[in-house]
Amino acid sequence: MVMTQSLVEGDGFAVFDLRLDGAGRDWSPPERADGYGVVFVRSGCFRRLSEGIESLLDATSLYFAAPGREQRVRHTHEGGARCTSITLAPELAEPLFAERPPATAVFTPPFVDLEHRRLLALAHRSPDDVDASDVLALVATVVPESGAARRRRGSDARRRIVDAVRERLTADPRTGLLTLARHVSVSPYHLSRIFAAETGQTRQSGALGVQTIAPSSMNAWLKTPAPVAGTSRAAARRSWSRRS
Repeated sequence: MVMTQSLVEGDGFAVFDLRLDGAGRDWSPPERADGYGVVFVRSGCFRRLSEGIESLLDATSLYFAAPGREQRVRHTHEGGARCTSITLAPELAEPLFAERPPATAVFTPPFVDLEHRRLLALAHRSPDDVDASDVLALVATVVPESGAARRRRGSDARRRIVDAVRERLTADPRTGLLTLARHVSVSPYHLSRIFAAETGQTRQSGALGVQTIAPSSMNAWLKTPAPVAGTSRAAARRSWSRRS
């Protein structure tokens, strides 16, 4: 069951707060999108099947809706999930995409997570102050990530290992590298290498972002040095140089 709260409705866009209750472990009935959208996962974990591609979604990822695209979801953990859904009219969405957005999950770097949470906070605090430019600026930051997701998609075996780690971290974000490596029966070095290759999350890329109010468990596990909220990306880059 999905509970939807409308936060903002503007000219050609809308922002919603979604709560997935997590009941049941079977695939949901197919749902067909009637327009463009982006769904950011804020907490929880679930699987999504769309256009024959099965993806794991957690708080480090998002997915795209596209006209006519079908999806089904299956919950893998108790407690459900919380998401932010942004819908866009074709005249706003189509100029952003050079091609149809991918059906797979897209990993989000820390600075995108911060911008998402800033928009969400503004939508809750002062919805009349949210306009199309705020929404489009956020969506524009994830379009390059969608291209990277297409290029990074690796082997099924590698993806299964990384998915198992992400599910374990959703259940217990404090789980350490050695425990995670034993959980998926690989060496810590191999796990670190394939995790970075599959998600695109590295210490260097994480350092360019900023720490949010609720940092993702992935970045904590990778021990990404992150400046405090409000620090500019340039300052973050300087901070990383001093640490190296």
